[in-house]
Amino acid sequence: MRTYVAATLMLFATSASCQNIYLVGEVNYSTFGMNDMKSIQQDFISKSGLPLNAVDQFPSYIGFGGIAAFEWHQFSFGLQGGYTSTGGRADYEDYSGVARFDQTIKCYWVGPYFQYRFVANSSWIPFVNFRSSYIRTNLDLNTLLEVGSSVQTGETSLHSRSYGFRPELGVSKNLKKVLFQFTIGYELQIHGKLYSDSNSSAYLLNGSGSPAGAEWDGLRASFGVGIFISKHE
Repeated sequence: MRTYVAATLMLFATSASCQNIYLVGEVNYSTFGMNDMKSIQQDFISKSGLPLNAVDQFPSYIGFGGIAAFEWHQFSFGLQGGYTSTGGRADYEDYSGVARFDQTIKCYWVGPYFQYRFVANSSWIPFVNFRSSYIRTNLDLNTLLEVGSSVQTGETSLHSRSYGFRPELGVSKNLKKVLFQFTIGYELQIHGKLYSDSNSSAYLLNGSGSPAGAEWDGLRASFGVGIFISKHE
């Protein structure tokens, strides 16, 4: 991963001194596949012996990200990263107590960024992006069983390392040193196993008995606001 990011930083450092450098903050709306997580949730429900209901099943959610890049003619090169999360909950509650199973999952990503603008100068500039990412996922599994004054809890923490690729189409608007951009794309990933934080050789299985992964694949819609920190020509 260090080599992966270092190559981008070297390219940025050697080329940015005479180019238009800009920073962008993004808000992302993301959908997720999470078939393995849904399978684990359903397997827990079926084996619990309780009438648990799937209250949350890894819904779409908001994330945040950023871009640092430089322009060169109709191209941009740089580094991008961000954060998002989602989760699942199976729950049952009546007069006798509460039973609950929570899956809280978060991811952080970083990697190189490439953009090609179809026109160099226009009021609205259409472009295509390509993002490649190293992805770190943290998953917490929490159980709660409360009957009267008796309370039992359980917690397991896991992590994975994955790689992603996201092609995007977008449009941007430059107002002197400020830029606005909107993109829509699709995230594709190579999923790593979810290993236990307390036992590096143990990993999570899905409801079918196969190694489970964090499937962040899905649609991405992003709105960004940025600023040029060098002279913008």
